[in-house]
Amino acid sequence: MKICVCLLIMLITISGGSVMSQMEDNAEYEGINKVSLRELSETRIFFGHQSVGFNIMDGVNDIIKSDSSLMLKVKKTKDPLGFAEDGLFAHDMIGKNEDPEAKILDFKRLVENGIGDKVDIAFFKFCYVDVHRNTDIKKLFALYIDTMDDLQKSFPNVHFLHFTVPIRVRVQGIKLNVKRFLGMTIDDDEDALKRMLFNNMLREKYSKTGKLFDLAAWESTYSDGKRNLALFRGKSVEFLIPEYSQDGRHLKENGRIFIATRLLDFLCKQN
Repeated sequence: MKICVCLLIMLITISGGSVMSQMEDNAEYEGINKVSLRELSETRIFFGHQSVGFNIMDGVNDIIKSDSSLMLKVKKTKDPLGFAEDGLFAHDMIGKNEDPEAKILDFKRLVENGIGDKVDIAFFKFCYVDVHRNTDIKKLFALYIDTMDDLQKSFPNVHFLHFTVPIRVRVQGIKLNVKRFLGMTIDDDEDALKRMLFNNMLREKYSKTGKLFDLAAWESTYSDGKRNLALFRGKSVEFLIPEYSQDGRHLKENGRIFIATRLLDFLCKQN
C-alpha cells in the first residue's frame, strides 16, 4: 500500500483570498500532487468522527476539488459494501458525543464487521466534549490502547492510526481573567488541561511510531509555527487558535484547510 500526497508541504495562506485561489496560486501544490496521484489512487481509507471530523473532511474536499486530476474520492459511508473502489477516503459518524467509550466500541464493531477487510488505513478521533475535567483518562486510555492493539492483531494488513483530541479556544473576559489571577477554578481551563494530559498519554504511546496525527498540536499552531499556549496550573496548555474557528470549537474555512493539509501530509508518510 502506498500513499503519497505530498501535495501538502505547502503552507496555505491563512488570511486573504478564497480557498481555491490560494491553492491555485501555490506552485508547489501544483507540482507535487501530479506526481503523487497514482500512488494515492491505490489506497482505501476509513475515518470515524463527529462534527470536527466533518470540518476536516470539508478541507480535504476543498483540496481535492482544486485539482481535477486528483483521483482520491471522498465518500460519506461506513457500509463495507461502499469500499469496493480504490482511491477512496471514506468517513462517517461513529458513536455519540460525550461518550468516548461508545466511540471506541463502535469503531471496533465497524472494523470487525467488514471495514477491516476492505481498507488499507483506518482511524477515528474523539471530540473535545469527550474529554473534560471529570473524565477518568487512565481508564479511557486503557480501553483505547487495548482495543486498538486487538484490532491491529486481528487485521495486520490495516494501518491503524491515532489522533489527539481536538481542543477549544480559550474563553476570555475580564471576570475570567480576574478569576485566573486569583487562582480560582474555571471549568473551561480545567477541561483543557485534562484534554492535554490525555493527549500527552497518546503522544508518549504513539509519537515515536509515526502513527499519531497530533490534531491538537496543529490546531494550536499558527502558519508561522508559533504556538497558542497558556500557563495553567504550572503547565503550558494548548488552545485552539481563534482565527481558525467561527465558534471557538469547530474549524472554519482557513482552519479546515490548514488541518486537512497536515492530515494529507501525515497520510503521505504512511507505508
